[in-house]
Amino acid sequence: MSAKTTSFTYGVIPEANKKSILIRTVVTQDEIDDAKKAVADGTEGAAELDVIDLQSFNGREVSEETPTADLISIVPDLKEQANLINRGLVLKAQQKARQILGQGKAVEAFKRDAVDGFYDLADELAKVSERQAASPLEKLARVLSALSPEDLAAAQALFAQASSGAPEGQAQVGAGV
Repeated sequence: MSAKTTSFTYGVIPEANKKSILIRTVVTQDEIDDAKKAVADGTEGAAELDVIDLQSFNGREVSEETPTADLISIVPDLKEQANLINRGLVLKAQQKARQILGQGKAVEAFKRDAVDGFYDLADELAKVSERQAASPLEKLARVLSALSPEDLAAAQALFAQASSGAPEGQAQVGAGV
């Protein structure tokens, strides 16, 4: 088997919401390390994360050379193989649809045959995708776009507070308050 083992660590920090109910927020080891470094460097507004659980995990990835054989060895059940493959296809189709719509209706690169009908993404799914990691700003934009208007306003207030150098002890993102 040439499948690759991937390791990752997640921690859980408490986060108080408006109703004072404890919510568990999952953070990556990198986020924990970044917070510790910011505190050690004396970064203004930095706060220690109150990590209440920490666990490392091993996952699996198929190789580019023998993906089918690797998938069979990692996930022997045919229905689960189909679930995993279909989830990947759905994610790629959604990504392609967002790209097409984001470029407007008159996109020559996609040569739509039926603007009023269904756009078949089969050709797009077959194309080799360029792999690129999202930048921190792209990740932030994705998180912010999922917030409710109330939570977005609260986040904007926190950003304004952080940029104005508000006194310590006030609510801070990821501070476990």
